[in-house]
Amino acid sequence: MEGHLQIYIPALMLVAMLILLFWKYVRQAIPIRLPHPNVEKLTNYNRLKRLGGYFWLLFIAFLLITIIYTLAPELYSYLLPIERLNHPFINEIGLIVMKLSLVWILIAQIQLDRELYKYSRKIDNLEAMELIHFSEKTLLSGILLLFLGFLITITSITGIFLVLVSFVLYFKNFRFGFSN
Repeated sequence: MEGHLQIYIPALMLVAMLILLFWKYVRQAIPIRLPHPNVEKLTNYNRLKRLGGYFWLLFIAFLLITIIYTLAPELYSYLLPIERLNHPFINEIGLIVMKLSLVWILIAQIQLDRELYKYSRKIDNLEAMELIHFSEKTLLSGILLLFLGFLITITSITGIFLVLVSFVLYFKNFRFGFSN
């Protein structure tokens, strides 16, 4: 089972990284018809900055855990793994959650593109900005789900800490549906 996880987890994290960091290129490669290809340029919108540096730091931390787990398993013990939760059924549930999170992130990216297109069409009102904010929140929810799936798959004290920090940051930023 360990070899199975050491293949799937890096693959899923790589796909997540492509969807999150290189969305501009990914959307050109997948057959999704968008009304306007340069929405970010029209609206002067930068996804990476808008989603917050803390979430990118957490994503990088999970990428580092993935690299350690895959390439240097002897160092993984320093991350305080919880061996009792290393069960094939639990690991499969975590992989399913990670796969669902990728679909969630992909849908959120498409939704964000759609809302940015509406905003770029000079629909310069509060409702358009609220829809963009909602789309950003949906995207961050997908990232949170990815982190949770990662934690379920390979549970460690370090992973629990990172997931707790990500939930605190998420709820601090969005306050259960109310924006800042």
